[in-house]
Amino acid sequence: MLRPARPTLGFLQAFQPFQVRSYRPSAPVTSSGRRPIAVPVDPVPQCEISSPLDLATPAGSEPLPPPPHARSIAVRRSLLLFSLPIPPSSWPSHLEFASPLLAEVGTVLKRAGVSVNAVYDGAGNASFPSPTPEGGYSGTNTDADADTTAATTPMGEAYPATLHYADGKRFDFPSFSEGTLDSPQLRRALMYRPSGVLGEIPGEEGMQKQVLVCTHGARDCRCADYGSPLVTALRDVESVRVGPGGVVIREIAHVGGHKWAANALLLPSLDLLSNLRAGDAAALAAFAARREPTSAMWAHWRGRLGLDEAQQAKVWEGIQANFAPATAKGTGSERTRGERGERVSLAFRTFEGEVRRVDARVGDSLLSVAHQNQLPAMEGTCGGNAGECSPWKR
Repeated sequence: MLRPARPTLGFLQAFQPFQVRSYRPSAPVTSSGRRPIAVPVDPVPQCEISSPLDLATPAGSEPLPPPPHARSIAVRRSLLLFSLPIPPSSWPSHLEFASPLLAEVGTVLKRAGVSVNAVYDGAGNASFPSPTPEGGYSGTNTDADADTTAATTPMGEAYPATLHYADGKRFDFPSFSEGTLDSPQLRRALMYRPSGVLGEIPGEEGMQKQVLVCTHGARDCRCADYGSPLVTALRDVESVRVGPGGVVIREIAHVGGHKWAANALLLPSLDLLSNLRAGDAAALAAFAARREPTSAMWAHWRGRLGLDEAQQAKVWEGIQANFAPATAKGTGSERTRGERGERVSLAFRTFEGEVRRVDARVGDSLLSVAHQNQLPAMEGTCGGNAGECSPWKR
């Protein structure tokens, strides 16, 4: 079955208040081509640099530990989440390989600065459409009581979806299909520009809180190895099960980078947290519900989707302001900075539980330190290749 050609350039002047970037169509233009969506030149709105996190340093609080990960994430204007009735165990490594709809939407909306992803809330046991010998796609739903009118072609594939912005604004699409890309509802949603103070979410107290944990094992085993136990532990937390004020737990496709698994995205704030474990479940649920300024969970903060790098840096400064400054003195793990070449003491825990202390030079990678001191069974975060990974410990 033939699919529509990629968007043409004919519609770019329709929205006069916005300037747009031009792009080269990825397929020949035809009369049936989709009109492209107007793309604002500035992908992230400019906001005042202020935050409810800018509070006085609490007495007796401890400094946040040095980050094991970068404190910013890729710049996107917003996040479009599809709700799939397909469990993560059935997801391929890349959802767009199995879903013509997600592939098309991702291609079109990427130009508008929109991140496209998918979540599973535990309901449904469907499957993605499968190719047929004729080049079309078979039905997607395998539930016994499923709607028999489910999609049988790429054009008919449809799922509920929600477009999220960093100020908590959301636009719901009960049945997002390929035709939705041409709808005035989507165009109006994409033209929305968050307003207000950076870091504030008007009416956040009354909004539903969600924790979206990456369990995309087909993309990388660590996402399932660490993400799935975290989901199970979160669903056992009492606050998660309590009525309207509870926290909803859902599973999300690949997000955050597998080397920092487990990763979790919070709604409505669009905060990304990394290096999580099942033991963090209770603290994570409490943090998702209230985002207390002095919560130790801020140490897991990677960034906030919907903000550019400079804005994310300002938010991080506000977060750090709520914690006592790190002491300039100390040795070993207390040391926060040193001259390159300076020798420091490090502690490694082996797989047998033995603690080994070694001397290391500031500036060397932990992997090279491990090799130099003949430490056994160091695990790499990128598959163990010495040139492109570093060991981790927890």
